[in-house]
Amino acid sequence: MSGVDTFAALNSGAYVLSENYLYTVEAVQDYLNALKPNGTMAIYRWLFLRPRESVRLASLFITASERMGIPHPEQRIMVVSEDVDSSQYRWAATFIKKEPFTPEQVRDAASAIAGNPRLSILYMPKVFEPEVQAEMESKEAQRDPSLNFARDTYNHLLVSSAADRLSFIRSYEYRIDPVYDDRPFFFEYYKPGVDAGQAGTFGAQVGSVRGPAGYYVPYILLVVCGIVCAGCILLPLWTFQRRGLQVAGVVPLLLYFACLGFGYMLFEVGAMQVLNVYLGDPAYSLAIVLAGLLLASGVGAAISGQLARLSAARVITYASVCIATAMILWLGINRTLHPATMRLPLPARASIVLAGLLPVGIIMGMPFPTAIRKLETLYPNFIAWAWGVNGVTSVLASIVAIAVAMRFGFTVVVCIAAATYFLAMMSYRWHTRSLG
Repeated sequence: MSGVDTFAALNSGAYVLSENYLYTVEAVQDYLNALKPNGTMAIYRWLFLRPRESVRLASLFITASERMGIPHPEQRIMVVSEDVDSSQYRWAATFIKKEPFTPEQVRDAASAIAGNPRLSILYMPKVFEPEVQAEMESKEAQRDPSLNFARDTYNHLLVSSAADRLSFIRSYEYRIDPVYDDRPFFFEYYKPGVDAGQAGTFGAQVGSVRGPAGYYVPYILLVVCGIVCAGCILLPLWTFQRRGLQVAGVVPLLLYFACLGFGYMLFEVGAMQVLNVYLGDPAYSLAIVLAGLLLASGVGAAISGQLARLSAARVITYASVCIATAMILWLGINRTLHPATMRLPLPARASIVLAGLLPVGIIMGMPFPTAIRKLETLYPNFIAWAWGVNGVTSVLASIVAIAVAMRFGFTVVVCIAAATYFLAMMSYRWHTRSLG
C-alpha cells in the first residue's frame, strides 16, 4: 500500500474529519491473515523527522500481533526510510511479516540499502546477537544521523515492555496510540499545542491540509452552529412565541425534547459509522441507516397513536427504557453477528442491518409524538418550542458525535445516546411531578 490516503470527507458528503479503515488494528490483522507463511506486507507512509504516521503503523502492528498471539513482534517488522527529496519530504516503508525476519534477509536488505544513499534503515528487526545487532544499527545511525530521533522512537515503542510502551505512547508529543475500526482516526495524531511546522518544510505543508487545526474543527463548528441555531430558531421562538414558555415545569419539558433530539441523532450517526465496515461503503451505510430509522420511527409514531388511552408518562417511561436497552443490545449483537456474516452478499447484509435497526427505530419513534399529543391538550403554545429545541439539539448532536468519536469511539457515542434517553425519561417524570 503506497501512500493510500484521503484528505476528503466521506464520499456520501455527510460528514467531515472521517477516515477510511485501512489503518486500524483490525485492518492489520486482516493483512497478516492474508499473508502466506513467508509473505511480507509493505505499507508506505510519510516520514517526519519526529515521526507520527509511520510510528503509529508500528503501534498498530504490535497490537494486532498481540491480539493474534504472534510472539516477538519486534522481530517481524522492518522500517526503511527513502529520501525522495531532501528539501521536502521522505517516505517510510514499513514491512511486516507473520514469521520473524531471518538474519540473512536483514543482511541482504542492509547490503542493498548501503549502496543507495537515499535509503536508510529506521528500525532493524531484533534477530541478531546483541553485539552484532548493536554494530549493524550503529552503522545505520552513522550513515544518516538526522534520523536518530526516529530510530530511538521506534526502539522505545517496539522493544519496551507493555507497561513502558504504554507510558511512552502517553508521553510522546504526537498521538501514536493504536486506532481501531470503532475509532478509525489514524491521521488525527496532533495533540493540543503541537505546531504543525516544527517538523520542517514538509511538516508545514502537511499542516496546511491536515494539521493541528483539525483538532479544533469540531469544537469551532459546534460553536458556529450553536450561534446559527440560536439566531435562526431560538430567537424567533423567543420573539414570536414567548408565551409558550409560560407552562408549569417548563425546564424539564425543554430538557425532555432536547434529549430526544440529541439522543436520536447520536444513535443515527453512531450507527452509520459502526456499520461502515460491515456494509463496505459509507454511502450504503448512510442510505440504509437513514431509510431504516426514518421508516421505523414513522411506524413507531403511528403505534404510539394507538396507545393514547394509556398515560403519557407510562408510555414514555417504558419506551425510554426499551430504547436504551435496545441500543446496547444492538451493539452487542452486532459484535457477534457481523463477523460471522461479513462474507454474505450486500443485499443479505443490508437486510440484516435493517432487521436490527427496525425494532430500535420503532421504539425511538414513540416518545416524541406521545408527548406532543399530551401538549395539545395542556399547553398547545409550547409545541413550537418542542419542535425548535428538538431541532437545535439534533443539529448540534451530529457534531458532538464526531468530536466524541475522535476521542473515545463510535461505541461510546451509541452508549451516550442510550443514556440520553434515560435522561429524557427522568426529565419527563420531573415535569409530571411539577404539575402536582
